[in-house]
Amino acid sequence: MNIINFSFLKINKNPKMKPNIRVFINFRLFLSFFFWVLCISTHKKLSDKTYELGMSINLIKEKPLYDIVQVNTPNYQHLRSVPEVLHVVPILALVSFIAHYRNDSSVSALISFFTKHGILMLIRGIFFTSTLLPDSSQMCSTSTHIGSCFDLIFSGHSTIMYLCSYIINEFFYISRTVYSLLHLNNLITCFFIITCRNHYTIDVLVSVVITHLVYYYRN
Repeated sequence: MNIINFSFLKINKNPKMKPNIRVFINFRLFLSFFFWVLCISTHKKLSDKTYELGMSINLIKEKPLYDIVQVNTPNYQHLRSVPEVLHVVPILALVSFIAHYRNDSSVSALISFFTKHGILMLIRGIFFTSTLLPDSSQMCSTSTHIGSCFDLIFSGHSTIMYLCSYIINEFFYISRTVYSLLHLNNLITCFFIITCRNHYTIDVLVSVVITHLVYYYRN
């Protein structure tokens, strides 16, 4: 008895479904990227306003606040480039995973980054515009073009480090050893962020807590 094979029907059906799913995913990626750009632009404007306000009230001449880590460690301002280099490690790791796999997990990771980093930057803007702190380095030097010496609460470097580490752990397979090394790098970077007088200790602590809460709130 001959059996009719209807598998060709499934083959014809799937190609029609996949583009729709792909378009939806790409549309979500576009929206998340647009949201991120909007948040970064808002953050930049708030940072500029904070700088102008800090200069207008002569905050640059104010003495740094007491910081328990800074008063008990050497001043490593001459090593300010160290946290600038180390904080990029989790970012490069995330980019490497996304470029290597190039699958749905990569797309989801990008959407997660754009959405949550944008939210964190908005929260950061609210924080540093609410309370201006004197520059702990008394040099008023900035590491990027989207920050100023008075937008201290909370640390943007710590934020993006831990955010990238969380995303890597959620969307890509890595051993516990590699994940532990990422967090070790984050801890070392946070230490240098404080001891290089880029931020106060409270800036780093708040950034770690806020990043954790924002990332795992919906998860």
